[in-house]
Amino acid sequence: MYNYQEIRDIYPPSNGVITSDMAAGQIEQVSGRLRNQVLDFIRAQAEAGATAQETDRALGMPPNTITPRIWELRKLGLIRDSGETRPTASKRKAKVWVAISPSDQDAI
Repeated sequence: MYNYQEIRDIYPPSNGVITSDMAAGQIEQVSGRLRNQVLDFIRAQAEAGATAQETDRALGMPPNTITPRIWELRKLGLIRDSGETRPTASKRKAKVWVAISPSDQDAI
């Protein structure tokens, strides 16, 4: 498992609404652990990558927990949009996320 919370601080996203601010504050203590779980899962998928829905189903986390962790990992330069899409359960297109290799992270 990679512990990127110790390497770079990033705060959970909030849209500025009081309830969003409160939720961000509540999840902050565990967001690093959750971020690591999401990154480990995406990394384990190798080049096939994973959509947010695939990730939430595999990890048993709700979408409103997974989506902000994906946003954080993207902001940290640890994952990227593969340029591919896969259908969700409702047949809509979803981005496929892939992990950026540690050697490529140095170039960011």
